Amino acid sequence: MAALISFGSCRIVFEWRSSLLTDTKKNLVKKVVLIVLPILLLGTVMLAMLNQWHSRKNRQIDEAAVRAHYQETWDLQKRFDAVGLCAQLAEDFEGTDDRYIGHEHVALTLNKSTACAALTELMAEWKRIDDDADAGLPPPTVEFEIRDITISSSGSVATVEHISTLKRGDTALSWTQGTEQLAQQEDGIRSVRAKTMTVLRTVE
Repeated sequence: MAALISFGSCRIVFEWRSSLLTDTKKNLVKKVVLIVLPILLLGTVMLAMLNQWHSRKNRQIDEAAVRAHYQETWDLQKRFDAVGLCAQLAEDFEGTDDRYIGHEHVALTLNKSTACAALTELMAEWKRIDDDADAGLPPPTVEFEIRDITISSSGSVATVEHISTLKRGDTALSWTQGTEQLAQQEDGIRSVRAKTMTVLRTVE
């Protein structure tokens, strides 16, 4: 009988210790979860903030980047490269252009597609004028001037006033004056908004 009681007591003690050990493990797991989970959440938040900061930093624009962009624009204009100029426009580009050709006036509301068509038409006309040099006329020259650059307080957008002129000697054959908004995107600086006025003299 005593042996049975002793065995029963040992079993009770063993079960109590097992229960205690199980409870201790559960409490330990809970403590680990309570400690580790906030750290993981904090790490996730910090990583998201870091990615956001890095993304903003990559989308910053400065005056040097703007001038480099317009140097590319000038080079494209000198080659009459409408495709290259079109590639400088953002997919969601919006703009207006008051175009004067001789005595005709056309007001254009532009998206990327219509802006590309207008650039193609303008560069074709510039190329035609350039081809006149083969007929003994002086070759035309392209001049490009940046009048003003304003960077937004967030550093993400640059507003630029500029003028480009196609000249033969001292005579301006075509000029475009405009205000343009540039933004740094994943594939480079792109024009997102523009308001221009283009004057094209008719050349026989």
